[in-house]
Amino acid sequence: MSAVRFYPDNAADRAALTGPAEAAMPLSALRVDDRSTRWRAAASSVALQLSWAAPEWIDGVALVHSSLSGSATWRLVGRLAGTVVFDTGAAPALPPQGLGEFVWGLDPMNVNANTYNAPSNALALRWFAEPVRVDQLEVYLTDPVRGFVQASRLIAGLSWQPAYNPDWGVELKQVELGKRERLGDGGLMAEAAPMVKELRLALPVLPTIDRNTLFNQVFRRCAGKPLLVAAMSQAEDSMQDADHALWGYLPTEKSAKNFAHQVWAGEIVVQEA
Repeated sequence: MSAVRFYPDNAADRAALTGPAEAAMPLSALRVDDRSTRWRAAASSVALQLSWAAPEWIDGVALVHSSLSGSATWRLVGRLAGTVVFDTGAAPALPPQGLGEFVWGLDPMNVNANTYNAPSNALALRWFAEPVRVDQLEVYLTDPVRGFVQASRLIAGLSWQPAYNPDWGVELKQVELGKRERLGDGGLMAEAAPMVKELRLALPVLPTIDRNTLFNQVFRRCAGKPLLVAAMSQAEDSMQDADHALWGYLPTEKSAKNFAHQVWAGEIVVQEA
């Protein structure tokens, strides 16, 4: 199993979705590919339910651009024909750094509370080792600190995982979108602007079947649409996993090169949506 996961298809968009919501920020916002269009429930504990007419296979669930704090918890329950097939129990939505991984004097204070995966763009995610078949998914969210729950996208689906892991050196960037201009006196004028993450990873070995899947499923399905990509879904450090998971857009130009018989190589760039 590869450590990288691509989610070009979001089964949550095919489900009947029920749960509380404010009138101005309805549940339908969770189906819109726009970070500024958000669902919001004015309660510290919220339950969402997804129901499918036909069972779906899923191996990952994510709540994108959420307001969840470091104290928030979530619980996922999957059912098939009324029978519980998995129950994660209440767990931190944004897991802290593992015990023994905090280095005094080197890590910033409060880093173990998931400082970098912070509201209002926090990404809550849960991967499953094996796909699970469900026709109902219940998502229980609790955030006693905020007193409300807000998010822009709910993702539940089956990933595509290439046969081989990405090359060493997965690159994570912070891209400042503002313009910078050098003035006549040598000074630099910097425009205040948002900052987004960019993930770059190389897939050095792509068998022909993976190359076809990459082009026909991932690239075609996500033309002009964002997708969820997790580059380190097997990381023991949950913060490392979250830092290298992005809901974003692929570049307008996509390619793979053939360097041996029936073997390809490609590079994937994802910029945060």
